[in-house]
Amino acid sequence: MFNNYEEIPAHYRRIILVETGYKRIKRVPLELCIEIIEDHLEYEKECAELMNFELTFERDGTTQVSVHKTAKEAFAKLDFEMDYNIFTPGITAVVRQADRIVRAIVGGKVYEGQPRGKIEVKPMPKERYDTHTLFYGGAPCD
Repeated sequence: MFNNYEEIPAHYRRIILVETGYKRIKRVPLELCIEIIEDHLEYEKECAELMNFELTFERDGTTQVSVHKTAKEAFAKLDFEMDYNIFTPGITAVVRQADRIVRAIVGGKVYEGQPRGKIEVKPMPKERYDTHTLFYGGAPCD
């Protein structure tokens, strides 16, 4: 990829210095520099597909698909297509990001997609969090 330090662009130099903690690029081995750059390029490639929002809109049997750069643009287009009324009959619309549903509208109902790392928190039974038992060890207080 790069044969010497002078060939490395300034953008990648900054990334290498941040990753390694060094102040000079010459102190970082060239093999490590190339490895960090390759990892960064792979990361950018993975993130590139997250930059597109796909809007699939179906009304009266016709389907339209459009791609937008931001979620705000996709939601604005969705509102425009629905005539700013969620309850417009016969509409099915889905906004996706990297094949994951961000928001869907089916039959006047809005469905939000769940985050990938969502943690389910179940309520604890009352017996488990009784304050008297927690703070006083179950002993009666006067």
